[in-house]
Formats: sequence, structure tokens, C-alpha cells
Amino acid sequence: TIIPFHGGLATSTKWTWYYSRLDEVLALWSAIHGCSAVPAELAVNMFAHSTNLTCYEYENCATSKRVVQCLYDGWHGKVPLLNAAGNLAFWFFNQFRRSVAAAW
Repeated sequence: TIIPFHGGLATSTKWTWYYSRLDEVLALWSAIHGCSAVPAELAVNMFAHSTNLTCYEYENCATSKRVVQCLYDGWHGKVPLLNAAGNLAFWFFNQFRRSVAAAW
């Protein structure tokens, strides 16, 4: 199944799923966290080796959380150059630490 970027139906051999548009989902998360309504381009200079990578952030969130989207203009299965995807994920998640261990 390929999830449609602009929302709508995505079919597979067994199921049909409806997806909301990416901008609608991000606007909802932005509202939940009290962020700005319009995203600003986020500088990702440390990942400049991947020229097709762009990121945007809904800034000034009241909850001090971050609502960020990063898009890569590559075909399905194409990995960004020089581990950009893994480095970007580590950069993002490394900013957030639990004060206590997770309870299972």
C-alpha cells in the first residue's frame, strides 16, 4: 500500500484505507500543542548532503514540544544519501528524554 500524500483512498489487495492529508494531520498536532498555525522552514544544514530533504516546523508551541515535518523527494525504497534519514531521526528524538523510566 502506498499512502497518498494528499490524502484519500489507498487500496491494497485485501483492504481499502482512507488517509487524511498530511497538512491536516500536522495542523491538528500544531493546534494540540498550541503552535503557530503556519509552518516555517527548518534549517537542517547538518543534512545538506541530501539535497532533496526539506523540513518545516510549527514554531512557538505552548507545550514546548516540537511539531516537525521532513519530506524527501525520492522514489519508494530510495534511501537519502549518507544515512541522512537515520541521522535526522536521531537528531530529532535525541532532544527528548524521559525524566523517569517507562512503566511497562
